[in-house]
Amino acid sequence: MEINVRWQIRWPHQDWRVILTSRNKTLQYYDTSKHFNSRLDFRPEGFALLINKTQKQDTGLYQLELTSRNGDKKNIEFQVSIFESLLTDKVEKPQLQGQTEILPGGKCRVFLNCLVSGADNVNFTWHSGREQIQGWKKQTYQEEVAINSSLVYTCNVSNAVSWATSTLNLTQDCLNPSVFGSLPLLIISTVVPAILAILFVIFTVCFCVRKKKMKQSVSPAGLIPKKSPTLLYLVSEHEFSYPHKTKLTFQGPSAGEGYGRASLSSQQQTFGGEKQKETLSTITIRLWYKAESK
Repeated sequence: MEINVRWQIRWPHQDWRVILTSRNKTLQYYDTSKHFNSRLDFRPEGFALLINKTQKQDTGLYQLELTSRNGDKKNIEFQVSIFESLLTDKVEKPQLQGQTEILPGGKCRVFLNCLVSGADNVNFTWHSGREQIQGWKKQTYQEEVAINSSLVYTCNVSNAVSWATSTLNLTQDCLNPSVFGSLPLLIISTVVPAILAILFVIFTVCFCVRKKKMKQSVSPAGLIPKKSPTLLYLVSEHEFSYPHKTKLTFQGPSAGEGYGRASLSSQQQTFGGEKQKETLSTITIRLWYKAESK
């Protein structure tokens, strides 16, 4: 029984192109066969098409069409993939990107995109947790789930040579907002008062320490405050209330600040009969002094 044969190929995004035909034992090659550069060999006994020294460009969908004398046709298709090497055709690790959206009614929408170079030549499979998502072979995936669900997704990309995966955890992005809604109020009601209490304690301690130092910095007369050299003479004169000539001398640093000694002398005259008597009184006090360089 005589059968007519036709081999044709379809490359990605192209129409069918005839490679050769065999009718009445006559073999004819078409322009498409030039692509194979004399590497084709037709075997009529089994209608086989042999491609020698295959190249990556030979990848495509091949079709064998058999037509009987009475017109009956039978088509057989073969998907042929040619890979140069494990190194050049190895699948790269994909980059899994995800977005979420909280919906009314306690729902959360999840959108995933599995990015990989050469996406047209790889297969995609998806997993949610450890379970494979059946029947979904596309590069992107979308679903609606209940909030507070465990959302761990894995994208697997593969070809005939290798495979690679990428996993993304979106659980935190789809939690119930009410779980976190009370956190700001909790922080305000607990942390802020604690901080204010600590600041109050620090202020009180600093105030007490400063007050104590101020008391320690007063002169023995009890009236000359720390770091007040301009009041030294007047306060001393008032404190000791010398009614007559009063002389104040000071020994201390010429610049900066520190403790010094002040001597207060007073000369007083008294009369007894015809005799006049002078009395000289001197007192020395230790006080804090700050000298300014002029």
